[in-house]
Amino acid sequence: MLKNNYSFYKNMFMTSIIEIWNKYLIYIIDILIVGYATYKFLSFIRGTKAINIFWGLLVIAVFTIVATKLKLPITSWLLKLFWLAGIIVLAIVFQPELRSVLSEISLPKKNFVSLVIIEEIVSAVKELASDKHGALIVLEQKVGLKDFIKTGVLLNADVSKELLTSIFYPKNPLHDGAVIISKDKIVAARCILPLSEEKYC
Repeated sequence: MLKNNYSFYKNMFMTSIIEIWNKYLIYIIDILIVGYATYKFLSFIRGTKAINIFWGLLVIAVFTIVATKLKLPITSWLLKLFWLAGIIVLAIVFQPELRSVLSEISLPKKNFVSLVIIEEIVSAVKELASDKHGALIVLEQKVGLKDFIKTGVLLNADVSKELLTSIFYPKNPLHDGAVIISKDKIVAARCILPLSEEKYC
């Protein structure tokens, strides 16, 4: 009797688990996977020119769905041609970026500057100010700076007062431009930054 009851409850439990999996869990896991992949992709292209192209493609995708739902034959046909040709062209044009995205798929990484590094930067800035030497130092945070890093000279060096002051010494070939610091490293020097679009009186 007890054995029969055990088998009955066991089967009922397994049936409930399978039913919950099929009705809810499988969709939740699916959404989480897609959401994580989208988050990683947007995090990677944030701060680059590719983000504008992404939003443009998203708008075109919405138009494609609307045109299909409204059964607009010519518009739908043109949009389908765009996707057929556009995806191939984008894959060729953004081959380096796509390769970087695939190679950098990993767990989320914290991107902050430690207190020790801040002290080194402050000391360097004080010395540069006393010598009346200009300096442009950028700390990478949430917004990616990959496009700007590519414009400079890659260093990937430890942050130190001595290195920063030597970089911005007027006769140093690296002094003209910005230094970009990311994750406690001087990633690049002599980087070109965009001009501000704000208008000042």
